[in-house]
Amino acid sequence: LGARVLRSATKAVRAWELVHQAGQEQDGAALLVAAHDLDAAARRPATADSLLALAEQEDPAWVEPVLQRGWVAYAVSRLGGVERSHNEQWIARGLEHAERALASHPNNADALELSATLRYRRYLLNLAGSPTEADELFHRAERDFRASIAANGGARASAQNSLSHLLINKGELAEAKLNALQA
Repeated sequence: LGARVLRSATKAVRAWELVHQAGQEQDGAALLVAAHDLDAAARRPATADSLLALAEQEDPAWVEPVLQRGWVAYAVSRLGGVERSHNEQWIARGLEHAERALASHPNNADALELSATLRYRRYLLNLAGSPTEADELFHRAERDFRASIAANGGARASAQNSLSHLLINKGELAEAKLNALQA
């Protein structure tokens, strides 16, 4: 999101500043990953999450810090490769933030996409406890991707791209291709 859009969503200047600083921490982590300094990169998300927690305290009604904490957890989960316990921990943490965001903003496109992304990652990594839970993860991810796209007027490239991937796994290749093209 652009700085003006984020800034207009809160009246708490300090909350906005903290979210901005957390974004800089995340950007710095991405640069460190690109430079193959994974140890230094791994420290940045904790700092970002702490800043976002402070932003939540500054403006409890503002959903952006909650969402960003979920995306930080998602990013950390990806640093763990396919290591089961690491992914279970960070995906669960991200889902907690997604659920908190959805509880207060049930039609928020970003919250729906976060929920879908984390559930789909959980599905892809085979972290479900049973086949029934795996099916639930898959169908909830699809539903939330679709709801995210709809909540954004049908144009949400990242959700459409992820939905396309999900639909390929579902065997619905024509619709998958349409979503990929729209993304």
